Amino acid sequence: MNIFRAMEAGGKISWLEDELSCPICQDIFRDPVSPPCQHNFCCACLMSYWKKKGNSECPVCRGTYSSNDLKWNRTLANIVESFLKEFPKEQEAEGAASVCVQHREVLKLYCQDDQQVICVVCLHSRKHENHTCHPLEEAAKESKEELKILMKSLKVKVEKFGGVRNEYQLNVKHIKSQALRAEKQIKQEFQKLHCFLHNEEKTLMNNLRKEEERHLLLMRQKMKEVSEEMASLNATIQSIENQLAQQDSARFLLNLPATRQRANCTPRDPVIVSAVINVGRYVGSLQYKVWKKMLNIINTASVTLDPNTAAPWLCLSEDLTMMGCSPIKLQLPDNPERFDSCVSVLGLEGFTSGRHHWDVDVTGQSSWCLGVAKESIQRKGIIKVDPENGFWTIGLMDGNECYAYTSPWRTELSIAPNIIRVYLDYKSGKVSFYNLENMGLLYTFTDVFTEKLYPYFCPYLVPDTKNVSGMKICPQKVVLQD
Repeated sequence: MNIFRAMEAGGKISWLEDELSCPICQDIFRDPVSPPCQHNFCCACLMSYWKKKGNSECPVCRGTYSSNDLKWNRTLANIVESFLKEFPKEQEAEGAASVCVQHREVLKLYCQDDQQVICVVCLHSRKHENHTCHPLEEAAKESKEELKILMKSLKVKVEKFGGVRNEYQLNVKHIKSQALRAEKQIKQEFQKLHCFLHNEEKTLMNNLRKEEERHLLLMRQKMKEVSEEMASLNATIQSIENQLAQQDSARFLLNLPATRQRANCTPRDPVIVSAVINVGRYVGSLQYKVWKKMLNIINTASVTLDPNTAAPWLCLSEDLTMMGCSPIKLQLPDNPERFDSCVSVLGLEGFTSGRHHWDVDVTGQSSWCLGVAKESIQRKGIIKVDPENGFWTIGLMDGNECYAYTSPWRTELSIAPNIIRVYLDYKSGKVSFYNLENMGLLYTFTDVFTEKLYPYFCPYLVPDTKNVSGMKICPQKVVLQD
C-alpha cells in the first residue's frame, strides 16, 4: 500500500502536511530552498520575506545569509510532488473544482500581495492578514487585461523585428545583385585588357615577322649577287689558268691580249650590308610602351564614386565616374552610409592628409552641388551643405546663379563654369575651386580639418527637369616623359 494511503487510513495525514508546509506561508512547499541552517522555505516566500524585512536573516533561527547561500532541496521537492499527486485526485473525485490543500476549502480568492490563489479560511489567516485579495473572476479579468497590454507591446516588438528582418532580406538580395554586377564588370574590364594586350602582341609579332622577312629577302638577294660574282670570277680564273697551261707559245701569245684584259676586269670588293633586326625596338621597355598605349582605354579618374552612399534616386555608371537622376526610386538597402532624401553621393576613398584634386564636368546641368564633406555628416533627411554641418561646397541654382555655400549666408560667385577643379589641401585646411577652362579661382574655404574628408557630389540640387546630362568626374591627364 502507498505510504500516503496508509498514513491517511491511520488518520495521521495532518502531521505530514505540517512537515511539508512552509513556515512563512503555512502552505505546501513550492520550490523548496534551504539556507545553511537547513530550515526549509518556499523560494518565493523567502525572497518576499527578505524584501519586506530589509535583511537576509532566516525567519526561524535569525541567522544571516544571502541568496547565493540558498540550495534547492531536491529530496523535499520530490516528496511534495508525490504528496500533491495523491490527494488532489481525491478532491476531484468528490466533485470539488479547485480545493485548498491545507484547509480543504474551495479556492475562491486571489491574494494580490503573495500572488496566490486562496480559500476563505486562508483569507483570515495570519499569513494573508491585511493583504489585498479579490474574487478569482475579478482578479483573472484584471490579469488578462494586463496581459493584453503586455501583448500589445510584444506585438509592436514583433513588428519591429519583422521590419528589420525584411531589411536584412533586402540586403541579402542587394548583396547578391552587387556581387553579380561586380563579377560581370570585372570580367568585362579584364576582357577589354586581355583583348587590348592580345591585339598589341599580335601587332608587335606581325611587325617582327615582316621585318624578319624583309631582312631575309635582302640577305637572299645579296647572297645571290655575291654568288653570281664568285661564279664569274671563278670562270675567269679557270680561263687564265688554262692559258697559263698552254704549251704552244705562239698560241699563248696570240691570246695574251684577251687574257690580260680578262684578268684586269676584276669587280670591286663586296660591301657588307647590315640587315640585323632591331630587337630593342620590340622588347626594349616593352611593358612601359604598352602601358602608355593602355592609358587610352583605361579610366584614369582620380576619384570614383561609392555606390553604398548613393541616394536611391541616383544612377551611377559602371565605372563609377558618372551620376544622373533616376526617374524612379531604386530598391536599395537603407544602410547608415546612404543618403536618402538628398540626391547625393560620396567618393569611394577619403583623405586625412596630403593634397588632392579632381575635375568635375557639369556641362548641361541646371542645378548641382559639389565639394568635400566630413565622414560624420548627416546623411538622412534634409541636409544643409555648409561648413557648420561639415560641408565645403559650391553649387548652381536656376541655371545661372552659382554660389559658395558659406555660413550663415551663401556667397555669390561671378561665373558658372562647365568644368570645375576641386583642390583639397588637408594640412593647410583649404578647399579651393577653379574654373578648369582658364584655371581661374572661384572660391577658397579655409578651416581646420580633424577627420576624414570625402569628395561630395549632388547632381540634382533642386527638383528640375532641365538637367540634360549627368555629372561626370573627368579622367586625369597622365604626363609621360619619353
